[in-house]
Amino acid sequence: MIELPLRDLSRGWKNAKVALAQVEPVAFAAFYGGIDPSPGQCRFLSAICSQDPRESQLIAKTPRGGGKTKVAAMAFAWLLRNDPTWRIFVHSGSYEQAHYLYSYFKPVVMNPEVFPSEWLAAEPSQSLTSFRQGGFLRVLAASEKQSRGGHVDIFALDEAVLIKQELIDAVWPTVHTSKRPKRIVMSTASPKISLDWFVRLWQDAGKLGFQRFDWPLKECHWINAQDTKRVQLLYGIDSETFKIEYLGEIAERKGRVWDSMLIDGEPTPGHPHPTALVDADNREEYPPPLAPPATEWSIGLDWGFTHPTVLTVWEKQGETVYARRLKQWQKESFTEIRQEIHTDHPDITVYADSSSPGENEDLKRIGQMVVPVIFSEDKEKLINHVRWRLENGFMKVPYTAEFEPLIRQTRSYLGESHAVQERQYPTNSKFRI
Repeated sequence: MIELPLRDLSRGWKNAKVALAQVEPVAFAAFYGGIDPSPGQCRFLSAICSQDPRESQLIAKTPRGGGKTKVAAMAFAWLLRNDPTWRIFVHSGSYEQAHYLYSYFKPVVMNPEVFPSEWLAAEPSQSLTSFRQGGFLRVLAASEKQSRGGHVDIFALDEAVLIKQELIDAVWPTVHTSKRPKRIVMSTASPKISLDWFVRLWQDAGKLGFQRFDWPLKECHWINAQDTKRVQLLYGIDSETFKIEYLGEIAERKGRVWDSMLIDGEPTPGHPHPTALVDADNREEYPPPLAPPATEWSIGLDWGFTHPTVLTVWEKQGETVYARRLKQWQKESFTEIRQEIHTDHPDITVYADSSSPGENEDLKRIGQMVVPVIFSEDKEKLINHVRWRLENGFMKVPYTAEFEPLIRQTRSYLGESHAVQERQYPTNSKFRI
């Protein structure tokens, strides 16, 4: 058996640790940042360090204390350790937020095992840590002067909801002269000055070229679970404050009511949901219709006066509902519409807009089962059930021209915080879709 001096073993381990940390950002964060990153943090950390052009724009939404700032600090340290020519600028929503990020970064940059002291051009400070090779990390509270500063390779908005829109607009072009540009937006979705901008960017991330990152509270093992339960008792499980600050969710009725990723976004490790839009010719995604009692059918009906009358037909197989028909009438008389509905679907219950009681009664008189829906009272309940179905893959709509109006309206339906809201196509209350 070969015996090695203790100092040789120690030196060997040190060299192995340095070598591993140099190629693996997660190991770097664990060794030198003292963190045990969650799966979501690992994905975000790797994406910040990635040179893949598909990960050049990132957005992270987490609970308060979810660890996004610390992950970003470790990622920036890793990048600068491997290439001290990176130019990185962090615009923080407040002075305190800027201080948090720098307090995570400083111990790493001052560790001689990680950064040779001769690399540093001057004593590091919160406002600037510069390297003789030309790179730097600047961490400052966002301001007009700083947002219109020089060009960089990476900029990050930390707690973006706290930053004024004009400052976000000013910083956006600062990476467009770089050969390796990266934009990073991080925040809890708190009801602050730029919440609407942040929510739109989050919900339309795929269309805007952003990769989304979030991780649930249950992954945040560093957050005190007992304290969270106490706070939940204080605020209540349905409290907007609790949902936003502690669970990392978006306030109800902010931005688009249904996240576009739930409608036609690609599944991701953080959101492995099946998409709502399906191929009408794929029998696994969109099975053939069945007849009762093996299945249940219902109709949603919105009578039109200043807009078209719209009918949607839905089938429920198991827990999943499938859109089977969408019909619009532009100028036909209500008499013709009622007769067509009863001829085509005589045995299906119609869930109709209650604001047209006369038309509903006339439809009943010719033998149709009609259940009026008071949308103004049931709206929140219906919206929540649609969201539940989308999140769990229990709503399927064929991606065809027939259903294009429904798809368009579902994508664009806005919460009441917005002044302009497109009309929602009818759904039914029985299946809450």
